[in-house]
Amino acid sequence: MREPEIREHEINAEQVPELSVRPSWGRRLIGIEGLRGFAAVSVIFHHVGQHLTDPATTGVVGYLARLSTHGLTLFFALSGFLLYRPFATALLAGKEIPSIAAYARNRFLRIYPAYLVIFLLVSLVFGAAYINGVPAAGADKAVGYLTDPLAIGLNLILAQTYVPAFLLTGVGTAWSLTAEIAFYVALPILVLLAALLARKFVSRTVSVLLPPIVLIVLGLLTTVYVSVQKRGLTGAAADEFSWGHTWSAVLDRSLLAQADLFGYGMAAAVVVVILQRRKLSTLPSWLKWAVLGSALLVGLSAIKGPLGPLQSNGVGVAAALLIIATVLPSQVGGQTGNRFARALEWLPIRFMGLISYSLYLWHLPVILWLQSQGLIFGTDTPSLLANFAVVLAITTLLASATYFLVERPAMRFKKKQNRPRDRSKPQRVRLPQPEAVRPKG
Repeated sequence: MREPEIREHEINAEQVPELSVRPSWGRRLIGIEGLRGFAAVSVIFHHVGQHLTDPATTGVVGYLARLSTHGLTLFFALSGFLLYRPFATALLAGKEIPSIAAYARNRFLRIYPAYLVIFLLVSLVFGAAYINGVPAAGADKAVGYLTDPLAIGLNLILAQTYVPAFLLTGVGTAWSLTAEIAFYVALPILVLLAALLARKFVSRTVSVLLPPIVLIVLGLLTTVYVSVQKRGLTGAAADEFSWGHTWSAVLDRSLLAQADLFGYGMAAAVVVVILQRRKLSTLPSWLKWAVLGSALLVGLSAIKGPLGPLQSNGVGVAAALLIIATVLPSQVGGQTGNRFARALEWLPIRFMGLISYSLYLWHLPVILWLQSQGLIFGTDTPSLLANFAVVLAITTLLASATYFLVERPAMRFKKKQNRPRDRSKPQRVRLPQPEAVRPKG
């Protein structure tokens, strides 16, 4: 029987809508932008509930807002999945890994231009930045214009979370960017080590699994260490340990404490690459729904179960399963992408995914500014929903402006990371042709 052709669960670069930018590697995966949009809106909902409402008066809705903090977990897992996938493809095929220089350039263009603009506007124009790194002091005392030259300098180079006194200055959510950037640096190092091991010591399959395993183990060990150190701490003491002017907070905000969340996404990338290498054009519908159901079951078990401080790790596994369920191949009725992925392509949620990075950076300053100005509805459940609608509307306008004026233009300078050549095959060498001799006269 003839083996079916590969039909990747992707859209050709030429088919990417005008709103988005062509990916620097491969093709646009269906549904991924929708997952980003869901993650961004979840984080916004969480921070609205955290800063603008009273948990004692918001009931189930407030509880959902608290759980929405795991939107950040999904962001980290998506980064691990998307960035490791081209490297995993090369490692499994025994090919040359994608250009590290192009990778570094693309990561800079993706992260820094928009961050720089938003940081300067928030800190120097709108006065909605954290100024003393103590959010528990309240918006009226903790929020304003950033004037300390050292704080400004550290935030400009995204190093504020490595100095305890400045950990939560500037754009509050930017602490996660420092962990993200540390992952950007660690990833190619791990890939190069895996490629070196694959040449002499281990199989390709083992080599491609090593980077995610290293990060998962590192993250779990750090989480266990932090939980042991926090044992017995409650209230203000626990907050000071994880968010205060302490070295323990520096550790808890670092890549070391988030490493496993990236690692789960990387493991999902390995699963997807292996499926593609096996040339599976479709998979049974029951399998896709089983993976999606498993993601839901694992997530609920992590949240409601006895995991305690390891709750985010269980949610990280659920996020990886959710990513796999989104990108599993399917072709029903001539449509590419399974039903869940196509549902995530709904324009409003996909648009939120396109502007998700700016949404993530803008939303907390918007919340803090509204709070400092007393422009909130109240602290009960209806007020939570009303506050969320206002914050989402304002943040979407600001994020749209940043995306179209800063992010998208910057990303157009990204370099294409072409699929690497197989080094095991001889390469054609084009010899220079002799110049034609023109007749005199």
